[in-house]
Amino acid sequence: MAFPSKQKDIYARLLDDIERYRPGAKLPPEREYCRHLKIARETLRHALLRLEKEGRIIRSQAGTFIAAPKTGGKKYGMVALVGSKGGYQHDQVLDELNLMAKARGYQVIGITFEEELFRSKPGVLLNFPVDGFLFRVSSLREEQIDIMQQNHIPLVALNRMDTQIQQNHQFRLDWAECAIVAGYGLLLDQLIACGHRRIAFFDFNRTPEYRYFHRDLWNLFQEKLGKHFDKELFYIGGSSADWWRKYGEEYTNRYARQAADKLFNLAEPPTAVAAAYPLVAALKTHLTARGLQVPLDVSLMFAQTTGMSRNFGDFSGIWFNELVKLRWGLDRLLLHIENPKLEPATFLQEPLFIEGTSVGEGPFSHKQEILKGIVSNGA
Repeated sequence: MAFPSKQKDIYARLLDDIERYRPGAKLPPEREYCRHLKIARETLRHALLRLEKEGRIIRSQAGTFIAAPKTGGKKYGMVALVGSKGGYQHDQVLDELNLMAKARGYQVIGITFEEELFRSKPGVLLNFPVDGFLFRVSSLREEQIDIMQQNHIPLVALNRMDTQIQQNHQFRLDWAECAIVAGYGLLLDQLIACGHRRIAFFDFNRTPEYRYFHRDLWNLFQEKLGKHFDKELFYIGGSSADWWRKYGEEYTNRYARQAADKLFNLAEPPTAVAAAYPLVAALKTHLTARGLQVPLDVSLMFAQTTGMSRNFGDFSGIWFNELVKLRWGLDRLLLHIENPKLEPATFLQEPLFIEGTSVGEGPFSHKQEILKGIVSNGA
């Protein structure tokens, strides 16, 4: 429909006014606009009618109000997976998600998570032409949630955030979580059953949003080990972001070396270590260089929450097939795009135990206790 020049000018003026007001604000009465702009009410009403059809304003007997931005529905046909630099099996994960997304008319693109950038410029993600965001592992920050919810952009978190932070901000969002603490409980049970009491854990430090994980693990180790718990065996160094900036692709290897220096130079070093798979694999290399054999001298167990491969060599541990969680998250994200009023949901993924050969008997094993008894009895 073609609009006369005068009506176009009034439309542009009203549009400019609308952009200066918040959603829900009331526009001045029509007679004030007519008097101020020196136009006929019919001319004004043509422009208001156009704005109403476009969904920019709401007209009622109480007046004319600024409409909230339209939400819901596919706009770009793309969603983004946000993950860390060098994320585990990143390309394979994207390929798998795109198979699912394309069947529903979407494409998934990858965005590299940058800690400093996301903190200093929380709105940077708004520059991407996508309909929603899927945050992999621990890449979501408080600032991003605030920005997304203010702009009515759907998001799903693939790692639970600290409960207190969510309550403080009144965040209501979908999140998936691995039963990782319960998984470590399984590892500790097996190591304790094999006679180990000097059991170490090491990890990178975490941001405030996810620091609850170390607190929960600390409590678990205390509960399982009782009087044998030693805080010196619970090692948390710098953040992974700091180590990445300093050492690049070598950051995991360097960090494992530092942990080995710390833990195995103690007066009473650990007889077993449980940690994330990349750290355990790197630790084995450094222990072997020290002349220690796995599992004869030290037992190693891993926990892996990212990636789709279950090829962990000869290591024993627990594994969460990340693809299960990713598919759930993508499905929820697409549902939220089409239905913004959808209530939030959560998903808890249980671990799968991987049997390897990296666990041996510890000094408190039943077999060794029997041998000690035989020796003490003079047999």
